Amino acid sequence: MKNKSTYMQRKSLFGLMTMCAISFMACDNDKSSEPPLPPDPVLTPEALTAELRPVLSEGKRWVFEDSYRNIYDGSTSTLTYTGVLDGDTEAGGLAAKKIRLYSEDGQEFGTPIVRREENGNVYRYWYFNDGYDMHEIWGLSYNITPQNDVTIVTPKSHIITISRGTIVLQGKTRRAIKVWVDFNEKHRYPYDYVVEGIGPLFGSEPIYSYSLVSHGPENTVLDYSRLLECYDGEEKIYDHREFNDALYVPEVVFTDIDLQQ
Repeated sequence: MKNKSTYMQRKSLFGLMTMCAISFMACDNDKSSEPPLPPDPVLTPEALTAELRPVLSEGKRWVFEDSYRNIYDGSTSTLTYTGVLDGDTEAGGLAAKKIRLYSEDGQEFGTPIVRREENGNVYRYWYFNDGYDMHEIWGLSYNITPQNDVTIVTPKSHIITISRGTIVLQGKTRRAIKVWVDFNEKHRYPYDYVVEGIGPLFGSEPIYSYSLVSHGPENTVLDYSRLLECYDGEEKIYDHREFNDALYVPEVVFTDIDLQQ
């Protein structure tokens, strides 16, 4: 009886230890009492603004690169310069903005470009002599109004809107259009992206003047122009390195959507 009693005591003790072990494991596996881990960071592009962001806003500046080709030996050279929006002016009886051009060493060159912006349309003021008469023209440069697909035709240029959508640049979603570009005088990129608050990324602009002043070296023609960077004050809002080095192929996905919302 003594042996049986000792056996039963040991069995009861073993059962109690087993129950405690199971209970301890269950408590150890219960993470509900621990503070939750912080969520992983999520990089969400900033949503579209309710209003169309203006291109010609104070503090805006653009860094451009022009590529020139020598007409005799085929060699190429590039010119990098900055356009700075520099206050108000008036042209053709309308209020406008002037953009001054500066070389890499900070020297101003050429004459200021005069533009005005109205309801998503950006115009340039052209003042030139065609050999017979003087002309003053407000010519439409580009349009990013989402409700309209605009075709711009001049004697030296042809620009057609082929799609509309949004594009994410520097983490912000912006309205944009994709255009097909044909220049009778020189070859540039066949497509361009005109972006809300920034303008054309590959330098497409209709030519209204019969005579253009080249900023490149002597005996050269302009092969292409492109935007390298764009700043809104101190904030960089565009960097060409967001695009693939392969010509005409953007890394940024261009999504065709209805932009009227």
